[in-house]
Amino acid sequence: MNGNLPDESFVSKARMLAFVLLLAAPIVYLVIAYIKMPSMDIAPETSSAFQLIYMLIPIALVAPAMAFFIERMHISNYRSAQRSAMLPGALWLNLAIIKMALVESCYIYGLVAFFLSGDMTRMLWFYPIGIAWTFVHWPRREKYLEFLKKLETP
Repeated sequence: MNGNLPDESFVSKARMLAFVLLLAAPIVYLVIAYIKMPSMDIAPETSSAFQLIYMLIPIALVAPAMAFFIERMHISNYRSAQRSAMLPGALWLNLAIIKMALVESCYIYGLVAFFLSGDMTRMLWFYPIGIAWTFVHWPRREKYLEFLKKLETP
């Protein structure tokens, strides 16, 4: 940090990672499914694969919400360590990566649904969930500054 100004290079790093993980990767998954689709056999509706797909939907809805609990735990650990060796910006970047990984899981569940069912429509069920969580967890400067304030106030 320079004086009282926070080091915002962490925000630009997080945005670059967000672009790759939350925008480019889901497009790659769609391309994989599109290329693989002609050779896929659609599983019968009664198979256990469909039960798994329907179990993945609530998991995709809830999994990225775990980031809020993980963040609180890391903030608590940071405070109790009496200013650990990790820079606040590095801690925020680590948490941003965790959040992006949790959001990424929504898109991956969609790809799993495609491989289990052979049906691209079932894959696309997971994309609105991932898109919604992308908006929630997208790294922004305001979130970074808010996080720094949370670290400073007990």
